[in-house]
Amino acid sequence: NYAAQLEVLGLWHWALYVVLHMPDPQPAGTSHLKEQAIRALLARNVASATAEQQRFVLERIRVPLTWWHEAKSWVARNEHDVEAELEHCRLSEQWQRVHELLLPFIAPHAFLQSREAELVRVTELLQQLAQHQEAIKHWRLGGGIYHDYITTRTQYIEFMDQYTTSSPPPADL
Repeated sequence: NYAAQLEVLGLWHWALYVVLHMPDPQPAGTSHLKEQAIRALLARNVASATAEQQRFVLERIRVPLTWWHEAKSWVARNEHDVEAELEHCRLSEQWQRVHELLLPFIAPHAFLQSREAELVRVTELLQQLAQHQEAIKHWRLGGGIYHDYITTRTQYIEFMDQYTTSSPPPADL
């Protein structure tokens, strides 16, 4: 109740502090009520957070950074900002959601428009996702195909560069 009052007064970051220090009704590690309350508070308030509030939440009361970015990803999704959602999902380690955003929205545009900076970014994202492929449903049919293509293409280019620089020029007949 006290935490709710603080939130209504705009002191949501202090409400987080109160929730963190509430006794847990279940034995340690068996209840997720505190975690759910903290995540809900973040989700409701992170969009209007000041830099000072963010510092307080992350540095002073040490709410996990991944929870902060998860809440930011929800805000970005609400605002239909795919790029911001993708970045916050990546930072909050929501690998399945990154995969779901990358395939239909980001990767096709990067490949079709052949913009070097976007291709590099997609390649880096795919490499990061490949490290977490066990957490991604249908990886082999989605990002795995892009990843395999990029890996094969890179190896081909490296091979051709090596072949053209190491082969003697053909003799004139």
